[in-house]
This record gives sequence, structure tokens and C-alpha cells, in this order.
Amino acid sequence: MTDAELPIRGTISAFGLGQSHKGEVWHYTDSSGLVGILTSRTPTPSSELVPGSPPVQIYPNGTLRSTAATQLNDFSELQYGAQRIIDWYEAEGNATSGTIREHVPIRIVLGDLLKQLADNPAYVCCASTTRDSLEHWRGYAGEGGYALKLDAFETYTLIGRPSVDTGFMVSPEWVKVRYLPDEQDELIHSVFTQLLDPTRQMGQIVNSGDQRAAVIVVQAHLAGLAAALKHPSFEKEDEVRLIVQRPDGVTPDFRPSRRGPVPYLTLGRAPLGNAQSPTVFTPLPVSEVLVGPPSGDAMEQRVRGTRTLLDAMGRTGVPVNKSELPYLP
Repeated sequence: MTDAELPIRGTISAFGLGQSHKGEVWHYTDSSGLVGILTSRTPTPSSELVPGSPPVQIYPNGTLRSTAATQLNDFSELQYGAQRIIDWYEAEGNATSGTIREHVPIRIVLGDLLKQLADNPAYVCCASTTRDSLEHWRGYAGEGGYALKLDAFETYTLIGRPSVDTGFMVSPEWVKVRYLPDEQDELIHSVFTQLLDPTRQMGQIVNSGDQRAAVIVVQAHLAGLAAALKHPSFEKEDEVRLIVQRPDGVTPDFRPSRRGPVPYLTLGRAPLGNAQSPTVFTPLPVSEVLVGPPSGDAMEQRVRGTRTLLDAMGRTGVPVNKSELPYLP
């Protein structure tokens, strides 16, 4: 998606000020996901590379996986987001600011948007703003699942990201999924405004005359935007997504599934990670684990196992609580 020769350096935001979600989120997963998140380790830079860096962590920091948007539940979800963007632009795009030259790379991307999103999708980690969500127990956690409380105020960084001195990356951002047409229109308008604003770095690139760089920037923004739009019928999910792009030169990892190999990227918590090279990771901000239904002896066993896991990972202060929903998976 990116190239070291492009006139772009550092980290950029695809959504802009005021569109990212800040607050508590709940990531729902099964037992395999719980263990993988809490026991996974982040790279530790040597003291020679980062003078004054903290000592090597005794316990794993923990990581999150972001899955390619093309491999989420149904590809029609991505088709929906792409069509909403196209429809909005056809109705409103010519009324927005910007010169003819600025709109050329936008029209190039929109002319084949779904294929571009399929070839260069955003990667997403799904969560909810609801602590004990029936929809998410059903959809993501499986039988006997778990929900981890995470802090979206923290900075999440792609492991293996390019140096801020040699390339650019779209910063990972927590974004609330928009379901209602008015909310979707507002978010779409915000992204296009950022692309066409000559006072912003992205607007300057789109209007630079470097069509290749402009197309890359537009495609990256619209890939993230499409991943933040879902059909109104899913509104009860109250979903929020950690959205990240795959920079050029970064190869995804893969996990098996019924839908075939699923590409994913791994992220950790790094307070200065989107501006600092090399990156110094710190423990993932997990502040509670909620054990999902069904209740009964099996739940009590899972509570004990979760407590033991957290203690073994050095997270003795993280509480383990139980879902109060009378639900049988």
C-alpha cells in the first residue's frame, strides 16, 4: 500500500480529530482467544537501540489480532460499506470543496472501489461498548466465552510497523461503527473533508499532482471508512472497531478457519509507538475479564481457570466477574 519513495512520512489518521472512540470497550472471544491475547509476547528492543528503555518484562505484554475486513462474517458487509461511500459521493461529492485535480484520485479509487478494498483491505479488531452483550456472546464468544475490558484511550501499535523515518502508516484507531444513515453520512463527509483540506498533510498530498501517492492515500482512508459502516439491522451490537492498515513490506500472519486461511495483523500497546522507532511496548490495558454464559458449575470452573491465568501472567489486580445474562449458547 505504501512505498518508501512516496512523499509521506510518519503516522497519519484516517478519521481525523473527534471521530475516534475514546473510552472503555469490550472485546469478546473464546478460550483460545483469551489465552492467546494474554500470553502473547511483544518484541523487546535492546538497551543499545533504545537508551534508557525499561528492563525486559518478566510477564508477557499481551497482544490483539486485527483480521482482514474481507474475512469477516460476510463479504457483503464490506460491499455495503463500499456502496454507501459511492452513493454518498455521487450525491454529495461534487458539492464538497476541492479542485478538479483533487477529485481525480478520488474518482480513480471510487471507480473500482470494491476490488481495491478486496485487494488492500483494512484490518479490524472487533469489540463493543456494551459490557454484557447478548449479541456479542452469540456472535463472537462461542459456548463459554469471555469479554476483556480494554481502554481505547491507550495507543495501539502494529507490531513490525515500518520506521517512522522511512515510510508512513495509517495509525490504528478505535472507531464506533455507524449503522444509521445520518451517522454514516456524517462520518463519510468527515473523511472526505480531511482528504480535500489543503491545510492538512493528506489534503496536500491529494492536491500535490503526485497521482500515485494521492491514490494510495485515498484508498487507505476509504478502506478504513468502509470497515466502519454496517447495515442498520446490526445496530444492537454497539460495535467499535480497532482499524489498522497493512503498510507496504509488512506480511500478515494467517490462521485457519472454515472460510480458509484468514490473514491478520498483530497489535500491542505502545504509548509512543506510532511516533517512535524502535517501538517500546507495554502491557495491554486489560482491566477486567467477564466470563460469559452459561452459568452453573462450568462457569465457576472457567472463573477459576481465568483467575489462575491472569495471576500467572502477572495481572493479579485484574478482576474476574461473571455474566448475569440467563443465556444458553
